[in-house]
Amino acid sequence: MTSEVEGAEDLCYSMLYQSMQGDVEKAGALSDSLLALDPEMALAGYGNMWKAWFNSDGEEWNRLIAEGLKKADDESPAIAYLLKSLSSDQGDRLQNAQMAHSLAPDSPVTQVNLAWVMMASDLNAEAKVLLDQATKRWGAVGGPFNMLGYWYMDAEDMEMALDCFNMYVRLAPDVPNAYDSRGDYYVKAGDLDAAKENYSKAIELSPSFSSSQEKLNDLEKGA
Repeated sequence: MTSEVEGAEDLCYSMLYQSMQGDVEKAGALSDSLLALDPEMALAGYGNMWKAWFNSDGEEWNRLIAEGLKKADDESPAIAYLLKSLSSDQGDRLQNAQMAHSLAPDSPVTQVNLAWVMMASDLNAEAKVLLDQATKRWGAVGGPFNMLGYWYMDAEDMEMALDCFNMYVRLAPDVPNAYDSRGDYYVKAGDLDAAKENYSKAIELSPSFSSSQEKLNDLEKGA
């Protein structure tokens, strides 16, 4: 990740941090600013990619990946493999994620991304190792705790799952996704009142956070 434009690299780091926190509104706004400042940076659209993903906008997601890849090969092979790992249209996602991490092993982005791809590939034990490492190495970042919470939920370890989601909320108290994730936990735990409270908190923080609104509507219909 390099740029000759003053301030672009610092702005990119801020965007990546907000992306890993799951704050897609801030990540998207920073992405817009970065695209205006240095549109040639391969990762400039990364925050908007995740905003598109949260909004279930697959067309925009793939468009932004393709745009980033046009710039990535010259800038950094690690970034190119990272972007390729986000879409099965770009080859084997797991191999690409592994290559990105091997080329940039000190990056929390490549490590957490590899864990995410592994979970999608049913490589859950390997993903947990990476997430455990990430929570210890980058303990101020909420994203790895969020993913680990879902890992524990899938493993039916609800006590550990709640610990992870509570940590995510503590690390990212202003991020709607933290409450959305904890709402998902409470749905599975059967505490629908707590689930509604968490989804409502996510909506309070961001009225446009459609995921929580849809889930809250479904719970209220079933009440």
